[in-house]
Amino acid sequence: MKELTEGILSTVTEGKVALKTLQKSMKIKNGAPVLVIGTKSNFLRVILLSHDEVAHVRVSLGLTGFKETARSLLSGIKSRGLQLIHSTGFCPMRDSCVWEGYFVADQKDKIQDLCKWVRRLPGIAEVTLKYLTA
Repeated sequence: MKELTEGILSTVTEGKVALKTLQKSMKIKNGAPVLVIGTKSNFLRVILLSHDEVAHVRVSLGLTGFKETARSLLSGIKSRGLQLIHSTGFCPMRDSCVWEGYFVADQKDKIQDLCKWVRRLPGIAEVTLKYLTA
């Protein structure tokens, strides 16, 4: 049968997780950059990267006009040709949602332009931009 995933059981030791057999089977070189995303529900996502800098954009938006604002946000990302690594969204409050995107950071001008543009969309409460490096 075709395999989709490979899982291992590992431990965290002094902030490090041993990849064990995954490093060899996935051909991950020592020192390769990875994006590690942790959630409040204790879920870790590890994404192997070919670059060592990522832009993390967080957007807080209201529920009024949410559908249109969310579509505009995605359209703005596509129109700028940004490479999205991972995105997620959640509506934890009664009146607001949070969307987060992780981008390849090699187009900083376009990413900063996106953030500036998103801040002007209706229903946007806050936008933050942070650069992560390996």
